[in-house]
Amino acid sequence: MAILEDAASAAKSSLLAFHTTVEMRINIAFSDRPGEYNTSCWRCFIPGKALERAGHEVTYSFITDLGEVDADAYLVERSVFEVIGPLAKLKQAGKRIVVTLDDAYELMPDYVPTKGNWNSATLARFHRGLRLADTLIVPNKLLAEDYRRYCPDVRYIPNYTDMSLYHPVKQRRDTFNILWGGNSTHLHSLKESGLLPAIEMLCQKHSKVRMVVVGDQMCHQAFEKYAPIIPSGWMPLYQWTDFVSKTADLIVCPLSGEYDRRRSWVKAIDAVVNEIPMIASDLEPFRDTGALLVSNTTRGWY
Repeated sequence: MAILEDAASAAKSSLLAFHTTVEMRINIAFSDRPGEYNTSCWRCFIPGKALERAGHEVTYSFITDLGEVDADAYLVERSVFEVIGPLAKLKQAGKRIVVTLDDAYELMPDYVPTKGNWNSATLARFHRGLRLADTLIVPNKLLAEDYRRYCPDVRYIPNYTDMSLYHPVKQRRDTFNILWGGNSTHLHSLKESGLLPAIEMLCQKHSKVRMVVVGDQMCHQAFEKYAPIIPSGWMPLYQWTDFVSKTADLIVCPLSGEYDRRRSWVKAIDAVVNEIPMIASDLEPFRDTGALLVSNTTRGWY
């Protein structure tokens, strides 16, 4: 349960990012749009609930509305390149600015659909926005080192969860379900890790194995060649947690490359809270989580 102890410590650390010796008015500017809430849940809404429980007055705004709500401090999620002007005004007014993000945008590979949004001009504005922050918080130690050149006060605060989202249930079934969840940005990990042929070998030996694949059509197609699948589309976090509990006997999370080394450990939280075993690539995000770590070879995964 060390991951939950670390997560509890992270919750306290996120409060310290705001120097919480007195009650404060904190405005959280999130970046996810309706229908895609995922990162904002982990980096904004769950920390916001923690700040509320600590006695602070918390309000929420979409990123482009930054500055329209008066507050003592602002937690601003990732898209700082869109709000350079408001950030500068808040800085000049003496407001405390904490930026939160969870991605290595400079290292984003060409296969990521949003790569085109992070061109050199956008990155330059993004870095300018980071320099206006008093504190930057990230959920990965490599990310912390990457961004220290833009903000001297960078803090490693791993994602932590809201336990009220989880209602663990054990269900009996005739199949053994292996769960993988992701999107097209994870397809290279499937292909480069050696997982897919290992799954094929496993299914040939054990007829009751099924792959539960949560993602878009491209993800479903990536698995169909190798295993019988139970497909599902994207779902919001409050549905995902119950889905994992009711559906999975094992969770797999293959990672590959520098971009993946900077991801967070959120899938390990699902495994720990639901008491479901997990296998992951032996890379930084899942070390010290309790997951079984394997080499990125077909033999290693098998």
